[in-house]
Amino acid sequence: MHLQRIPTKYVCLTELMLTGRRTRLLFDNFISNFIPINNGNNQGCPLSMIYYAFYNAGLLELSPPETQDEGQFGFVDDVSLLMIGNNFTETNKGLTDMMGRLVICSLLVWVVEPAGN
Repeated sequence: MHLQRIPTKYVCLTELMLTGRRTRLLFDNFISNFIPINNGNNQGCPLSMIYYAFYNAGLLELSPPETQDEGQFGFVDDVSLLMIGNNFTETNKGLTDMMGRLVICSLLVWVVEPAGN
């Protein structure tokens, strides 16, 4: 969310909503102790789609706008990369380049928002 320049107050609100969550298992007259939930959001939360849009934004903006031989498309937590080439080698080279940009994008996200935060 920081990379998308979302105001800090909304990032903090999201962090509050996703912090300190827990669940229990109930079956056959058994009730477990509370189990902490370390990731994800509430089932059916209407904000899920917005969160996924922020989460996938870097993937969906991977290709420069002027390119016509590569692209990506996604829905919720599924993203696909598309590369058009004249042969296997050219297409593979293009996809390899895209994957390299994904790694750089992922590292940047990790540096800005380290895991566990």
